[in-house]
Amino acid sequence: MTRNGHSLSLLALCAIALAVILESRSAFLAGLVLASLVAVDGVLFLLLVQASRRLRFRRRIAGGGENAVLFCGKSTEVRVETENPSRYLLLGALRDLTPPQATIEDRTERTGEFTPGETVSLTYRVRGENFATLRFTGLSFRLFSPGGFWESDRFIPLPGTLRIVPDIFGKHFLPAWRKSRNVLLRHGRHHVRRPGLGAELLSLRAYQDGDPLKKIAWRASARRDRLLTKEFENEVPVRVRIVFQPAPRLWQNRSALTAATFCARLARLVVEHRDLVEIVVPRRSHTVRTGLGLTRRHLGAVLTALGEAVSVPDPVPGPLTKEEADRSFRAALAHDPSLRRAADVLLGKRFRVRFFRHDPTVPRLLLALFLAARFDLGPGGVALLDSDPELLGFFARRMAPELGLVPSPSPETAAAWSLAESEESARRLVGVLARLSSSARDEELFVVVADLGILPPPQLETLSVELRRARAHRHRVVVFWPEVEPPSAGPLPEGISRLARNMPQFLRRLRSLGIPAGPLDPERGFQTILSQLKHLTRRQGVRSC
Repeated sequence: MTRNGHSLSLLALCAIALAVILESRSAFLAGLVLASLVAVDGVLFLLLVQASRRLRFRRRIAGGGENAVLFCGKSTEVRVETENPSRYLLLGALRDLTPPQATIEDRTERTGEFTPGETVSLTYRVRGENFATLRFTGLSFRLFSPGGFWESDRFIPLPGTLRIVPDIFGKHFLPAWRKSRNVLLRHGRHHVRRPGLGAELLSLRAYQDGDPLKKIAWRASARRDRLLTKEFENEVPVRVRIVFQPAPRLWQNRSALTAATFCARLARLVVEHRDLVEIVVPRRSHTVRTGLGLTRRHLGAVLTALGEAVSVPDPVPGPLTKEEADRSFRAALAHDPSLRRAADVLLGKRFRVRFFRHDPTVPRLLLALFLAARFDLGPGGVALLDSDPELLGFFARRMAPELGLVPSPSPETAAAWSLAESEESARRLVGVLARLSSSARDEELFVVVADLGILPPPQLETLSVELRRARAHRHRVVVFWPEVEPPSAGPLPEGISRLARNMPQFLRRLRSLGIPAGPLDPERGFQTILSQLKHLTRRQGVRSC
């Protein structure tokens, strides 16, 4: 019931009570008329509620379906179409629940009539600013009664995904010093000229015992008076594996976005050389791998994996910041409008819930109720989440991707959790490198982009041992780590600075193994990787494809 409905109902009750006290027939009739207005409007409202459940909704992003891709710096149109197949004229307010990190250029809500048999559109534009994955979860629809005395809120699931990626296909995306080459993608696979079982002649070499007679170059052997064997081209590409491991503290100063953009540019540069590229993202629960490829479709899979790594970080325990709590509460309230009624029953104080913005404990309790129901924590889950801010923050950040949110813990919380899981992060990174090195049948190039400045000395030693093993298998390795400023307050800056003092020794150790390493430079890092591609060992004989 709306505020007008409450006021009119209260006025009707007062009129009837006054009529009973004063024995006034006119006052009684006036109160009865007012109550009848509210009742008739309620009956009509029940019919309209049933009709509103037949509404059909459809989302179109960039003129297509519910999933689309947008380049950074450009804008696209999002259209929500509503069709009313019923016989009733509906009056309501439709609002699209857009992701908080999206840059919206128009209004995302529409209030008005939904005519039977017609399609009403809600149109607005979204601008892509940074590397991200925007998730549209659904719509919020508020239905009004004909008299305006009743209303109901309903959440309508209508998922959609808009991936904002850098335009790695444009000429402006490649470094300026690459102008000497054609920056357009070439068709077909890249062929490296090396000895093998191809059809084209590569070179001649001295005869060795065991060479088949059909490969002997008889005319050239007669001219030089010694046996020569023909070598043919074996046309295979070079494999480049990019290992990108984001850490919780990389989200504080946009280091994760910078590192992900660098990996995307590197993948584009490798594909320009017609070599195979793969993105490997070690996560807490699993490892994301795109597989090897060099086509445009594969580059799309690379951008998708990097966007997911940047937009869906692993949940971090710790109290919610004020901005996180406000966003999570609003998203939970939009996804489950019945939270208000549940809070009424739970608190037993209706007027307190109506002014929940002035009481900070009520939003936290409602958020705990929502999370306990979503994760099925049982009867005691609400009290547990309400009493433990760190546990509430963990479950809220774990639920954030489904609500279209991106977790943003405080710098102190992110740095503390990065320190806490540094040993586990190093173990995952070493395990991924060990699997890649052992499964490779030929020499490959590994590019590692990870937050190594927070690893303790034992983990750095374990990582250097694994990199030494990769070099023993004749692989080439390049290591980068993003530079992140430590928090300015608290006991963490001293510990992080102490760990950072171990990096010069680790750097000297890697350089002694012939491994280029250093802080991530988004502009000069490509030259180091290209030099490693040139020095990649070409072994004689057949090379697996």
